[in-house]
This record gives sequence, structure tokens and C-alpha cells, in this order.
Amino acid sequence: MFRLDNLLEDWATRFKPLSHDPAEGAKHKTFYRIDRLGGDNGFARNFNTAPSPCMAFPTSIDAKMGRNAKQISYHHGFYFMVKQASASLSKTNHSADLDAADCKAELNDLAIALLAYLFDLRAKARKMQLGDTYTKADCIAIAGLELEDAEWWTVPELYNGWWVLGIEFDRTESRELCVNEEQYHP
Repeated sequence: MFRLDNLLEDWATRFKPLSHDPAEGAKHKTFYRIDRLGGDNGFARNFNTAPSPCMAFPTSIDAKMGRNAKQISYHHGFYFMVKQASASLSKTNHSADLDAADCKAELNDLAIALLAYLFDLRAKARKMQLGDTYTKADCIAIAGLELEDAEWWTVPELYNGWWVLGIEFDRTESRELCVNEEQYHP
């Protein structure tokens, strides 16, 4: 199975606003694999020291079979997070509201930057022009990204000082379903 989380982490390491070296550990980490937002995960344990912006990818799988049993449609949903500057007592409500609006605009910009990258990557994958970075199977999976129907939204509530934007899209993967006799006892 193609791992979109690996592709997105690679993007996050190279995209300047999120760039990080995964080998540096939790202190500088900007990409997290989680079960769910709000659960016990690496981001939740490090939200007070994590750099802003960040990205979180739930590793749960959401899929459905196509009508002809030759395709599987995967639904991907993940998050960008931006930390709002600490609201101090000296700040006016107007200033805090502007800070929140700035955070949400930054989240929108992150979503658009990622989608632009994925549109470009998908176009190259459809022409099998991804060189040594991706296998033929990866190119086929990337070519199946259904980005035209991507949706994103900001969560209307501050999460431990962070604003969150969710983004979703589907990916269709062609796959012949067949019984692997080696997986069964005679």
C-alpha cells in the first residue's frame, strides 16, 4: 500500500515553513503521525515546545471498494497547526482577533502550497517523470490523487494555543483483488 504519510513528511522536510530534520527529535519536529487530534500523541505531548507551523497525519485508514472490485478509494484527512502568539493581558481583544485571523490565513496558505505541490507531483507521476525518487507503483498511486475535490477548513476553536486546519481528499488506487494461496493452509 502506498504511504501518503511518507510523501507528506518528505514534503514537510523540504518546504521551508515546515522544514525540519526528523533525526533531530521531538524538539524540532514539525511533522507528526497521530491516531487522532486530541489524543495522546507526539504533538499533544510536545505542543508547548513544538515549532510553528506543524503538520499532523492520522494513520487511520479510511477506504472503500470500487464498484468493479478493481479499485480502492482511500480517503485522506490530515491537519496543519499554527500557534497563536500568547495572548497577554495587555493585548486588546481586537489585537487577539487579528492574531487569530493571521493564523488562519497562514493555515490557508499552507494548504494551498501543499495542494500546488501535489498537483505538480501528480502531473509528473502521470507522465512517469519522477525519476529515481519514486517507484512505478508510487507514480501510479500519486497519479490517483483526486485533488480537484480537496476540501479544507479551520477548526473554530483554539486547541492548546494552536489554530488547526483540516484538509481532506481522496486517492483512487487500481488493484486486482486475488486470493494469495500462500496465505492459507491447504
